[in-house]
Amino acid sequence: MNKKVLSVLVLSLLLCVGCQGGSDDKSEDVSSSNESSSSVAQLGGKVTFYLNYDENDDEVYLTKTLSATDTLKTPVRPIRKDYVFAGWSTARSGTVLFDGFDSTINGDLSLYAIWTDYASMDDLTKVTRFLEKIKSIEGTVSETFQSESGTLMYYMPLQYGGQYRDEIEYHRYDDIMVQNYFYYNQDARQQYGERQFFVQDNKAYDLYKDFEYSADNKASYQNLSQNFSLDNWLDIGFSSIHLYYLYALQRQLVQQTCDEIDYDLNFNYDEVDEYSNSYSFSYRYYTLSTLSGIISEEEHSFTITIAFLNRKIVRSIAEGSSWTAIGGDLATEDEFLWECRYTQADSIGEFEGERFNPSDFNFSSL
Repeated sequence: MNKKVLSVLVLSLLLCVGCQGGSDDKSEDVSSSNESSSSVAQLGGKVTFYLNYDENDDEVYLTKTLSATDTLKTPVRPIRKDYVFAGWSTARSGTVLFDGFDSTINGDLSLYAIWTDYASMDDLTKVTRFLEKIKSIEGTVSETFQSESGTLMYYMPLQYGGQYRDEIEYHRYDDIMVQNYFYYNQDARQQYGERQFFVQDNKAYDLYKDFEYSADNKASYQNLSQNFSLDNWLDIGFSSIHLYYLYALQRQLVQQTCDEIDYDLNFNYDEVDEYSNSYSFSYRYYTLSTLSGIISEEEHSFTITIAFLNRKIVRSIAEGSSWTAIGGDLATEDEFLWECRYTQADSIGEFEGERFNPSDFNFSSL
């Protein structure tokens, strides 16, 4: 102990005892001299985080030196291929996770990363945690612009189709979501439809107007229930547009309603690093169902890349293919490329356009 600190202690009539240093700058670690003689000073200290890939691994992930008043913050999680990060523990092979974050420390501390082998997790857990992870980094999206192009073929009842190029604008407001549909006619952009999602009279409505063929107008609704989420109903983020079939797979894994499902998953939610520039993944989903004795099949395959800005998803590119078959005969076939841009907003505004009136739609045919 240096002479200057010793002099202070003597002049203070030994009001502070047992002072020790946990960092190089000891002046930040000594507690206030007005504590009672029976109290022990919080000294801070040095925290070392180890990657802990195996029992002999002493590779340091990072270190933090804290003063007596500093609180220990949770660091950005490490990423390890084919493993899931479970948390930090004070024991190298610990099963009890450290719970002292957001608190001060009293002395040096070693924390070890705890890992779970990704292959040991069941598929429902993998899908659920991946969807939760993506949802957590979508942010508040007020507008989404989607460009679609590809080749779509219909084989039943008549064979027709060809290349297409469409655009969809999604607009999220406080109590309504609006989709505007456009196509290109000799390079001229033309709107051909609008779709609105909103809640009215305890019903969640999905109303579509075709501006060229009124016979194509569609309408449906569902009665509200306790587990209904307005945010999900009006959502226009990445997962609502690109991960529809992953949500369908999640439901099937919980309670299978199709006669047969098959799928491939090529992702690890713990490898999604929003602090990086981008992340790519893929998945395939196949179902077979029987309705009134008729077999219906469909398969959807996606390869998707998402781009981050300020740890939020701002762009995505999805390419893939899909097909449907009825009674063993091919009905549709699609190869596509989707590009989306997502606009983040601090808050969602009010809709000032014309809201569709449900009474103008025919629901009896649905």
